[in-house]
Amino acid sequence: MQKNYLLLFMAVGVILLLLMVNMPLWTALPEKTNATQEPLLKVYPIPEFAKVSSLALSEDLIALYDEGRALLAKALELGLTALVLVNEDEGMLESRPWFAKLDPPVKARAKQIKLVNIPHDTIWIRDFGPGYARWLGKPSISKSSFVDFIYRSDVIINDTVPYMLALYLHKSLESIPVILDGGSFLSNGSTCLVSVESLEAGHLLKFGKITGKASVSMFRNYLKHFVGCQKLVIFPNAAHEHVDMWAKIVNHDTVLVNEISDEILSDIASKHGPLNDEVFSVKRKLDEAAEILGDYFNVVRIPMPIPDIDVFRTYANALLINGHAILPSYSKIDKNGVPLLDAENLESYEEQVSKVFKDFHYKVSFINADEVIADGGALHCVGLQLPD
Repeated sequence: MQKNYLLLFMAVGVILLLLMVNMPLWTALPEKTNATQEPLLKVYPIPEFAKVSSLALSEDLIALYDEGRALLAKALELGLTALVLVNEDEGMLESRPWFAKLDPPVKARAKQIKLVNIPHDTIWIRDFGPGYARWLGKPSISKSSFVDFIYRSDVIINDTVPYMLALYLHKSLESIPVILDGGSFLSNGSTCLVSVESLEAGHLLKFGKITGKASVSMFRNYLKHFVGCQKLVIFPNAAHEHVDMWAKIVNHDTVLVNEISDEILSDIASKHGPLNDEVFSVKRKLDEAAEILGDYFNVVRIPMPIPDIDVFRTYANALLINGHAILPSYSKIDKNGVPLLDAENLESYEEQVSKVFKDFHYKVSFINADEVIADGGALHCVGLQLPD
């Protein structure tokens, strides 16, 4: 009898041993499996066409520029909270001089305006403001985070804005030593477009003595691991140093790229004489960028007014807000009262651009941007959407 029990115990032991040998890997101790395991968290850049809840603007923009007040009015009309960055807390909203200039329907939405005391010295909030990414993981981990690039300006006060804004909104902040203005960055949620002044280390990273290919590789790695750029397209010496001045990603698959057509150039040359070489250089760089981007996106070309020495008028520098496209428009004369070379084409440009955005299911509105474009940017440069 005892012998039978002994045989039974031995048989059970053998069966248990076999089961252990064939158990799934996750029940046993791992043996150097970390290299092939999926990361606990994945990071993705939040694209501009994602849902947003607020728009950040500088008070100086609203106080000094007509387009600032028009942009504030549009944001409130669309139901956003307007975060107005002020340099000094000088009193209640209603006591500020620019508030008196607002139309009654805008004043009626005053509860949507939040004054935020964050020191800064320029209206270009896109460039010194934070980028944003979303971290996802299992089970049910989802966290949005600000990403702080190093603003190319030497004014330190502007580089503190992402920290202050993160504190105000109770957001986490990932600070990385990448030199990048916000206007030099666009994304569809996985592929990122970046324009840089140069591929030299001093123009890409803010630390160490890293040069050549090593600096470019590290630049790519920071944007991949902290922002989520699975693919990164870098444009050195582009048509404009900020990619948002000549390109606009409107959905995951499509990017709009500025175009100066041969027909327009030929027509203008016949009426006004030869154009300067810079116009042809801009055209060439735009065409080259469109060809490169064709490997990553469906590329749709949109017209742009002929650039002059000081002003780069563009419709690509638009704001996308929850299915609405807020586009810049331009007068037929410059700030000195001189007619633009292609003044007679501006209405046609706007019709073409409006149709393109509507084809991608955006509701389109225009805000005249003559003042800010003369100072170097348009609507995307002065407004910063903040995602939910």
